[in-house]
Amino acid sequence: MKSGFVFVAASVLSASVALEAARAEGHETAPSDVRFYVGIQGVAGPSLNDVSYRSGGGTGTAKLGRAQMIGATAGVFLNENWRVGVDVNRFKIDLDEVTNVPAASGAAVGDVSGYNAFLDVGYETMVSDDFGVFVEGGIGFADTTADALIPSVNENITGSDRVFVGKLGFGSTYQFNESVSLFSKYNYVFGSDAVYNSSNNGTSNADQKMHVFVTGLRFTLN
Repeated sequence: MKSGFVFVAASVLSASVALEAARAEGHETAPSDVRFYVGIQGVAGPSLNDVSYRSGGGTGTAKLGRAQMIGATAGVFLNENWRVGVDVNRFKIDLDEVTNVPAASGAAVGDVSGYNAFLDVGYETMVSDDFGVFVEGGIGFADTTADALIPSVNENITGSDRVFVGKLGFGSTYQFNESVSLFSKYNYVFGSDAVYNSSNNGTSNADQKMHVFVTGLRFTLN
């Protein structure tokens, strides 16, 4: 998790340095539409995801259960619409079952946990005085750790992997006042396969395609 927070701090610091450099070139004050923001976000409930799973030469589906995620976001609005920032999340997803993999099928006990960090770019627009909509995209990485057992074949799935990930999404905002807003968003997260250790088959692979729904609060610093 430490490297994720370092990623956040470095990105926000870079934005601050760029802004100060612009001021030094003759702009004594920042434009009124340049604003920094920080936020918190999270979700808990059914994951609504099944992922492709490969083990022992077979390919099937890993059925995921309850998911929990909590995260933080920070960055800067470059003007009225465009924002650039970072998004860091800690997650845990239960693994319920592995199907259609001859070498590793059956009910599962355990979970996949870890964190991800993204460099975000978003475009926002207000559709009324209080409501807004936005689209966003990002690239980054995910650190995932598997700790699961498939009792029917006595297979342990363990280990950690860091993979490249990207995301695309959209959402809406409700503005309580100039500084505080509520947001909800959907992200499609995709990336390269995570590779874990399998006690029966050497390695097992799981893809990183996820549908994620998040709600949070954002605080804007004018």
